[in-house]
Amino acid sequence: EAGNDVQQSFRTGKRVTISVPDTIADGAQTLCVGSLTFPIIQRYVEDILTVTDDELCKQMRFFMERMKIVVEPTGCLAAAA
Repeated sequence: EAGNDVQQSFRTGKRVTISVPDTIADGAQTLCVGSLTFPIIQRYVEDILTVTDDELCKQMRFFMERMKIVVEPTGCLAAAA
């Protein structure tokens, strides 16, 4: 939810720059979607979802307790969504 530069860009149709997001998902702390990536997203993506840090923590806990694996926060993004 904090690092939603891609979502904002997708919804406005132009690249949006944000300040450094405050999130546990450090791999998703991007400031602006890439100039090469954005046209691909516009062409092939229907929607972009965001998740909260709390939802990421719940998903990490699920992986640890049920699957017995440790997954870093950014790796949990798709499963948490």
